[in-house]
Amino acid sequence: MFTPPVALTSQGVAFVAWNEADDFSLSHCGQIWVNRNAAGAWGAPTRVDIRGLGIAPSVAANASGDAVVVWEEREFTGANCTGGITGNEIWASRYSAASNAWSTAVRVSADAPPNSTLFAFEPAVTLDAAGRAMAIWIQDDTVSPISVWFSRFDGTSWSAPALLSNGTRNTNEPTLAIDGSGNVIAVWSQNTNQPDPSQSGGGPQIPNMWSARFDATAGSWSTPGLIGSADLTGFDGTERPRLAVNAGGAAVAAWEETRSGITSIVAARLTSGTWSAPVPLETTNDQQASFPAAAIDVNGNAQVVWVQKIDSTEANNSGYTARFDAVAGTWGAAQLFEQSANEASFPQVGMEDSGRALIAWRESGSVTQVIHAAHFTPASGFEAPTDFGGDNLALAVNAGGTALLASPLTTLSPTLIGISIHAEMFRP
Repeated sequence: MFTPPVALTSQGVAFVAWNEADDFSLSHCGQIWVNRNAAGAWGAPTRVDIRGLGIAPSVAANASGDAVVVWEEREFTGANCTGGITGNEIWASRYSAASNAWSTAVRVSADAPPNSTLFAFEPAVTLDAAGRAMAIWIQDDTVSPISVWFSRFDGTSWSAPALLSNGTRNTNEPTLAIDGSGNVIAVWSQNTNQPDPSQSGGGPQIPNMWSARFDATAGSWSTPGLIGSADLTGFDGTERPRLAVNAGGAAVAAWEETRSGITSIVAARLTSGTWSAPVPLETTNDQQASFPAAAIDVNGNAQVVWVQKIDSTEANNSGYTARFDAVAGTWGAAQLFEQSANEASFPQVGMEDSGRALIAWRESGSVTQVIHAAHFTPASGFEAPTDFGGDNLALAVNAGGTALLASPLTTLSPTLIGISIHAEMFRP
């Protein structure tokens, strides 16, 4: 089992998904499982894939308690998940709260039969209040540029897969989020230049951030546009976009931006349909920054977290956060939320509509890996963290402040290494 994606409805119904290898013979090297928490109780884990070849699930849920999971399905040259991977597809299953059942899994990407040259991967999904889903993914056919594709579930069926990015430059790391009216925002990294075979490593390709918006009323995507810094040159570039959208359609995106070999965290905001210019969230620290996460509340206040060494004398990364004040219209100075002799990594953040943020992160080093979670408000600062066992984490927070944290937990014995999925819920 690996890091589980999570989803949490406005009513506090929680969903956790994961992929699971069930034996050492690898006869099922990638089962996709889900579990649901309603009224404070977890149900029975349910397997939703068919062939046992799945990895990398993504899950979304809506206020009605419905949910959808999408994942990668792989094709292997040999039986029982052996040999090379010769094709990838994207599959999906939907949960109906009315029937309390998951649908039969269906393929939503193009068909990639064994020994094909089609690879679909990195899926992400949203679900609106009417039960309509949007899935996006990266697709590589080894001939055309690696591109972002999508399929929409309209309440009855999934649409034929279609191109979302412009299909002229390689893309990577798509992410998406939905507002209260069913409009969807997508952000991804896309190269500025084509690879140059005459240069080492293909030369400067300058990956930058792009975005598109799906208008639920019109039923169509906008033309993708650049939202990253326009002045990147040489071997500058961006990666690891993270996106949050509130019910009114305002959004915040944060990502890593590298200039002259130094990586910082920058953020841009979407208001009234227009993206702001990206701004750096820390300007005095020249240490490498990485692994951003972002959240936004109903009033447009935003919170971004990341990890970074305090200075060149430090051996380990610490945890940082910066907050956007919607009334003042400015980002505050970066603040430490974790500094110790251990390594901080993989921070996550969520916000409730009161403006309170919940930050969770992993700490490892001289202690067994531990997950910490702490609430933050501008007026009172950080509360004392709560500790959990775990190797990594996923976090979701709803508008009312209910939170879901899930983590894989490794257990060791003389004859077995086991990984199980654990989850905790905070209820205000």
